[in-house]
Amino acid sequence: IDHTIKTAGWITTADGNKLWATIDRVDVLGNRVTTHESSFHVTAQQINAIVSRVDTIDGTISKAGWITTADGNKLWASKTLEDGGAIVSYINQAADSVTINAKHIKLEGLVTANGNVQFTTDGKIIAKNGEFSGTVVGVSGSFKSLNCVNNDGDIVGGISFSSDGKMWFNGDLYHQGYDYDKKRSFRFYTSDVWCRGNFGARQRNTLVVYGSYGYYYVNGLETETGKVYVSLPSATSSNNETYYTIPLYGTTGDASGFPVDLVIIKVSGTYRYLLSGMKSQRVTVMNANNQNSEIYIYSNGNKVKWPGGTIADCRNIADFMSPSPASNLLGRGWIVGAMNDNNW
Repeated sequence: IDHTIKTAGWITTADGNKLWATIDRVDVLGNRVTTHESSFHVTAQQINAIVSRVDTIDGTISKAGWITTADGNKLWASKTLEDGGAIVSYINQAADSVTINAKHIKLEGLVTANGNVQFTTDGKIIAKNGEFSGTVVGVSGSFKSLNCVNNDGDIVGGISFSSDGKMWFNGDLYHQGYDYDKKRSFRFYTSDVWCRGNFGARQRNTLVVYGSYGYYYVNGLETETGKVYVSLPSATSSNNETYYTIPLYGTTGDASGFPVDLVIIKVSGTYRYLLSGMKSQRVTVMNANNQNSEIYIYSNGNKVKWPGGTIADCRNIADFMSPSPASNLLGRGWIVGAMNDNNW
């Protein structure tokens, strides 16, 4: 049994013509379940068509249609939900513009705009120029140059990229701030720095030695926060004397990659130390206990005494000395500069 009620007809008046048709689907009790209705209306000013569906099961009303007038065309669709909300999309076409409004707009295939912009099928946008306001989120990209502009749009700096792989910065470069989670200043890590002008540092990377151990002061000597403990390896010399190796480069924890500029030795008693650093490395060594003169630093097999309060620079020039020191000498390559005994 076909539980449907069908009607159709047409109406002609002085205003125009209307064609219409309906179909109602009912359940076995005669209750209307869905209603479909369509109409086509022609007047002197416009032509329009509407198709609608009322679904009493899911409580929705769906409509779609088009309207043509001398000013343009409008294509639209709407859906009224059970909660009273509505979803509407439309395309308005006039002689000088087209407006598309929808919750989702999908364009399939290669899309072009005046030959200047392309949206490819693989998700790429190809354009000659572009201006963005707000946030641009990306994974990777390539640029030939980037300009830094102020609030007035004036160029005040920039970054450019040469064909041989170099980056050129035009303007002052700042890398500063504080990491509150790590409780330290931001760091700048790099392999090599070639400075063609002035170069200075407000603080120096310091390792403070307390006998057989020490601390890398990775956040500077102004604070005890964040200092990294290091145990100094010990060994015995050919004279049966114990000595400790001072590593001038951190390799663990927050001190990883920490190059040492200054070594402060604060101990009582006799201690012998071997400096361990790269060739050409320079380090300043200070005996900070003015009452202990039994500190020794190995230099090409010799024990150089560091009296209390003494400071001196040391440099590693291994393999560039003539005659070349024997390879088994403790402190091979380390040259000690002028000493100054500061008494207090």
